[in-house]
Amino acid sequence: MARDDFNADTKNRLAKRAGYQCSICKKLTISASEESNKSVNSTGVAAHISGASDGRGSRRYDPQISHEERKSIENGIWLCSEHANYIDRDEFKYSTEKLLSIKKEHEKQISLKHEGLDIKNGSLYEIEVNNICLFNSNIKIRLKKNNVFIGNNGTGKSTLCQIISSLENSKYLNLIKLKSKGQNGYFKLKFIKSVSSKYRVIVNSNSRIEYEVDEVETPILDSPVKTLYLEEKFMAYVNNSYDFKSITTAKKISKFFNLKKSELISLLYSIRNKRKYFIHDLEITNSKELEFKIKNSAPFLPLANLSGGESVKVCLEIILQLAIYFSKFRPTILLIEKGVIHSLDTDGIKYLMKIIVEENFLFQFIFVDYDKEMDYIYPDMNVLKFINENGVSSVKTIN
Repeated sequence: MARDDFNADTKNRLAKRAGYQCSICKKLTISASEESNKSVNSTGVAAHISGASDGRGSRRYDPQISHEERKSIENGIWLCSEHANYIDRDEFKYSTEKLLSIKKEHEKQISLKHEGLDIKNGSLYEIEVNNICLFNSNIKIRLKKNNVFIGNNGTGKSTLCQIISSLENSKYLNLIKLKSKGQNGYFKLKFIKSVSSKYRVIVNSNSRIEYEVDEVETPILDSPVKTLYLEEKFMAYVNNSYDFKSITTAKKISKFFNLKKSELISLLYSIRNKRKYFIHDLEITNSKELEFKIKNSAPFLPLANLSGGESVKVCLEIILQLAIYFSKFRPTILLIEKGVIHSLDTDGIKYLMKIIVEENFLFQFIFVDYDKEMDYIYPDMNVLKFINENGVSSVKTIN
C-alpha cells in the first residue's frame, strides 16, 4: 500500500511550529553547516502520529481516517531522528493520544517562549477569573514576561495582584470576595515549567476555600512561584512609627515579605559589591539597622531620615534585589503598584522600565499604573487595560 507522506510545506510548518526542536526531548534539530555559508544541518523528522501506511511495522495505523487526513499537518509531529525511531518501536508507550498530547504541549511551550516567557525557570501565563470581586463573567488574562496593568481605581488591577500573590501568601485570600453572593466563584492560574499546570482556587458561597491542581482536589496548595508584591500600603507600613516604634526598618521590611530579619540582612549584605540600580551603597550597623547612601557624595542615613523620593528609591532597590536573588532558585514574580513610587516622575518610571527590559532578569514583572494616559511609556511591555462598566470589570490588551 502506498504511503501517505507529508509534502514539503507540511514538513516545513511542522518544524517551524515546533521551533525546530524535538517535541519529546526538546533537542534542537537544525544548525549551520561548515560545508558552506548556505548549508544547513537538519536532524529533524516530520513523523506520522497515525501510521502513513498499513502493513507490517506500521504503528498506530487508523483505517478510519482518509488519505488526506493521514498526510495532513494534524497527523504529524516534529521529532529528532532518535525519537522518530522510538515512537515506532513502542506504540503502547507512544499511543496516538499520547503523541497528540505531547505535540499540543510542546507547541504551546514554543508559542509562550516566543512571547518572551521563561519556560525553563517557569512562568505564569494565564489567569482566569469568574465571579470574584469586580469580575462577573469568565475573564481570561494572558501574561507575558513583562506586563503593565493600566486603568482607573476600582477596575480590578489590585484584585489581580492579590490573586497572584495569594498562591504563596494566604492573607490575600481574605481580601478576595465573591461578586454575586450565593454563587461560587473561582480563579485559575496557569503556570508552565517544562509542562503546563493549572492551579484553581474555588471560593464557595459560604466563603470556604478549595484548591485544585490540574483538576485534582488538594487540601493544601504548594505555590509554584515566589511572589514579591510592593503594594500601595507598603511605605505607610514601613514608616509608621506609631505601631512599630521599637521595630527596626529591617524587621518591618522582612516581616512584610514573609522573611526572617537575618535573611534580609544577609541578602542585602551580599549585594554591597554588586550592581545597584537606585542607590549608591548601603551598610548594616552594629545594631543590625539598615543605612543607605543615595549618591556617592551623600552620607549613610537610615530610611527615616531620607526624603520621600529617596525612600522610594531605597524600597525599589530592596525589592529588585530580592527578586533577582529569589529568581535564581525558583520562579519569581515581582509586582509593583505605582502608588508606592508616586514620587517618581515620568523619567523615573521610564528608567525603571528600561532596567526591567534591558537587564532581562529571570523574574516575571507586573507594574500597576493608575494613570490611564501613561501607556505610551511602555512600548516593550504587555499592556493590559482594565475597564469597569456598570460595576463589572473587563480587561483588554492594548500593546
